[in-house]
Amino acid sequence: MSRKLIALVATISLIATLGLLGGCSAKTSGNTTDASGNPSSMKTLPETKAKTYTVKKLKIEDLRIGEGRKVKNGDKISVIYTGTLTDGTQFDQNTVTNLFTFTVGHGEVIKGFDEGVVGMKVGGGRKVTIPANMGYGSEGSGKIPGGATIIFTIDFVRFAN
Repeated sequence: MSRKLIALVATISLIATLGLLGGCSAKTSGNTTDASGNPSSMKTLPETKAKTYTVKKLKIEDLRIGEGRKVKNGDKISVIYTGTLTDGTQFDQNTVTNLFTFTVGHGEVIKGFDEGVVGMKVGGGRKVTIPANMGYGSEGSGKIPGGATIIFTIDFVRFAN
């Protein structure tokens, strides 16, 4: 193709595109401006309704504040806990003679439990409400149905490192 023919095709394409945009029936605000701030006849896209959705988050309630330094990721800690469903059905627990020990932030427990103990002090107690996306997900586990929000009451006994 010759340069003149390529230029002609490009010009026709540009004119056709501008013609199509000029005939667009989208809503305008009447106050559009170009990049220089000057009034513009360019039409805006039609307004669309935004979707609204809720992301469930971890809920932490301090029942008792302990003493000393706070738990942080990487700490190995020992706790006593009771796990229940939101209707009060208990699905797990341990005791002072059978402490549960794990390293915080290493994925040894569900995400909500990991995040729920950060900031606790020895002797502290918390109620941690964990949505399914931070717990056992849509699959569930054992006595925990899929999609369940679960609640752990946690007593922080000691640092184990």
